[in-house]
Amino acid sequence: MAEILKDVMLMNKNGSSVKASDALKGKLVALCFLNETCESSKRFIPIFSDFYNKVDKSSLEIVFIPLNESEENFDKIFKELEGDWLYIQLGDGKIDELCTKYEVQPTIPTVLILNHDGSLISREAKNEIEGQMPPSAILDDWKTNYINKYKWPGEIQTQPDTIISVQPSRSETSKFTITITNTSNRHISWGVYPNADEFDVTVMMKFGMLEPNESATTEFTVKSFEWDTEEEYNEHLQDLDEENNDHVEVRWTNTPENADKKVCPCIFMYDDIVTRRKRIYIHYDKNESQ
Repeated sequence: MAEILKDVMLMNKNGSSVKASDALKGKLVALCFLNETCESSKRFIPIFSDFYNKVDKSSLEIVFIPLNESEENFDKIFKELEGDWLYIQLGDGKIDELCTKYEVQPTIPTVLILNHDGSLISREAKNEIEGQMPPSAILDDWKTNYINKYKWPGEIQTQPDTIISVQPSRSETSKFTITITNTSNRHISWGVYPNADEFDVTVMMKFGMLEPNESATTEFTVKSFEWDTEEEYNEHLQDLDEENNDHVEVRWTNTPENADKKVCPCIFMYDDIVTRRKRIYIHYDKNESQ
């Protein structure tokens, strides 16, 4: 059971409480950070509820971490969650502790998968759940990470980590850099993919291979915004930020040590590989825009 939760009292939907040490014993734990006032959370709630209804609940327990500031908002989001989820009570100091430890942003729905011993299996569970894999296959991948560390791709670090604060120009395209570092002891292939609903972000489709402790960089650009007035310009940036859909996705997988770097883009086309993903979300900062 996750050490950070061992002294926490968890609540059931029926209002009763249970010790985390009893409820989570021997299970993988999904920490689900949601905020009902966030549009991304609203869209994710039914997807996650459907996922939970299709997996083996004997090996996975979900703990809902409310990021709402009011009981009214909390009640609204919790009523939409199907299934008997556990949650940490609103106002519990453990919520801030978890957000700080795992660098959770209040406007970005986040799902973390913890192992029986509290180690972090995946901080990209939301992306995996929203993908095309069947729920049972996703859960099997999480279990695989626990049972066989060498099948699961090693850890990477990116700089920035989870948020890119963009200060767009009104007159010219802005360029930004992401650094990817292989912090594992395995060789990996990586790829960078854009996702921007407004088509404001341009990312070069770049692939590469990294040896242990090796780093690589890739650039992306944010186009300039042309508006007649400062007010219209700021309103546009505000709309983009509230939607919170624009992001850059990094994918990576294990690679044989003797693999040819020219074929690394093809690796991601195979169905039987285990691919990990993380998203770096783009925050549009209107206060410092030029």
